[in-house]
Amino acid sequence: MIKVALMDNQELVRAAIKCLLNQFEEIEVTADDECDQSLLGNLTAHLPDIILIDPLTTDCGIETFKATIARYPDIKVIGLLANQDPMLAKRLMELGASGIVSKHSPVNELIKGLKTVMTGKYFLCQNIASTVAIQGLMKTEAMPFLQLSRRESEVAEMILQGKNIQEISRALSISDKTTNTYKYRLYNKLAIKNSVELTRLAYKFNYLVTLN
Repeated sequence: MIKVALMDNQELVRAAIKCLLNQFEEIEVTADDECDQSLLGNLTAHLPDIILIDPLTTDCGIETFKATIARYPDIKVIGLLANQDPMLAKRLMELGASGIVSKHSPVNELIKGLKTVMTGKYFLCQNIASTVAIQGLMKTEAMPFLQLSRRESEVAEMILQGKNIQEISRALSISDKTTNTYKYRLYNKLAIKNSVELTRLAYKFNYLVTLN
């Protein structure tokens, strides 16, 4: 069973998506609410596997999107977009989204996205993926870093900020041993050996720009 929490400020949209998803036996919408940072704590009791969120239904939607990922690092997040802007899709993936689905997508593609993300893979709906491929956005800029998990991305960002292991551990409320584990995992995924090579790679793929 895939448990989904739905966050969108349009009540009719939420109701429609919830109704559609609940038709599938393997999917359950356990929570639905507005896209508001003040409501994020409400998701704790529902413990969803995936949070489906439209980050553009409020003026501070991107900040809410970032806050959602920061608050629930072990829950996968899919961006639900009303438009098909590939740059926005790219930005959300860099912020830690596991997938992107357009509201123009057919229902079966949304279901495919949920199932794909549950396996630990990334998902881009077809219409956005086509535009991204044509423009080469993922390929020429931040693709290597999209391999990283959310925690690994957080550790990479702090290393790039010049923080040491102890500082990163305190910031993430984890042990030094766990921080080192994440560090070596991200080094292996990026095929690098140290922070100097991480910095070079970040400059090469404009990753430092996406952190600002």
